[in-house]
Amino acid sequence: MKKIIILLLVVTLSAFLFAGCGGGGSNSSAPQPKPKTGSVTVIVKDSDGNALSGVSVSMGTLSGMTNESGEYAFKGVKPGNYTLKASKDGYENSEKDIALKEGDNLSVTLVMKKKAAPEEMKDYSKVKSYKLVMEMTSGNNKSGKFILIRDDYGKKQHLIVYNPDGGKEAEIYVVGDKAKIFSGGKWMEVPSSQISMLSDQYLGFAGSLINELRKNYNESIKTPVGSVSYGIKRMGEESVNGYSCTKYRFKSKESTSSGSTSGTADIWIINSGPYKGYATRIVMTSATNGKTETWTINFTDFGKDMGIKLP
Repeated sequence: MKKIIILLLVVTLSAFLFAGCGGGGSNSSAPQPKPKTGSVTVIVKDSDGNALSGVSVSMGTLSGMTNESGEYAFKGVKPGNYTLKASKDGYENSEKDIALKEGDNLSVTLVMKKKAAPEEMKDYSKVKSYKLVMEMTSGNNKSGKFILIRDDYGKKQHLIVYNPDGGKEAEIYVVGDKAKIFSGGKWMEVPSSQISMLSDQYLGFAGSLINELRKNYNESIKTPVGSVSYGIKRMGEESVNGYSCTKYRFKSKESTSSGSTSGTADIWIINSGPYKGYATRIVMTSATNGKTETWTINFTDFGKDMGIKLP
């Protein structure tokens, strides 16, 4: 009997040792515990501390939109490094880098600044008087220059036209229903019936060009699908022609069956004082099928008495 008991003890001990040593391999195939996920609550505010709703927020491949309290919660997020991003029309984008550890529950605040709306470019017909100097170039060649002095809301005007060589090509005075033009070395009176034609030919050219730019600029639209697109970017503050200005860069592009036309205009708009909203300098460049033209226009002497009289 004693031998049987000893034999049983040996067998039991052997089985125990086998399980403890040789059986360790089975534990290596057991499923490893998953890393604990966490959460990230994004709170979006404006520069004044007000909650912003309807903000698109993203973090890696995750995305959502803030509620009325300006919040959105990302749940079940794996540990790692992320960049939180927020975007909303009318506001500058905001982002922040974060590191999420296992089981973390983070709360992150993003602040979004409101985009400064471009200042509207006012209609020059609304200002009593100004001096306009316009120079044109085609490629690297000068195309001409003219100076327009305007007073009494356009009832009095003085125009000087120069040719590409810098010589005076024409000079015109308009005062009410009378006009004189310098031609052949002498002044000639223009019949009143021809004044409107004269204005359209010479005086109206700059006006139509600038009004078209002003119209497109003030629309300040973007049409990603279609034949025409516009865009405006605020470039900064500068002093130009003695006025405190905000500089904007305006871009346009139009496609037609005959080709494409693109244009860029740097516009300096007066940002304070009685002539706030008027552009004092415009540099327009247009490219049509590879041909480039540039107009440089300076407006000065707003509101001055120009003393225009017939010669």
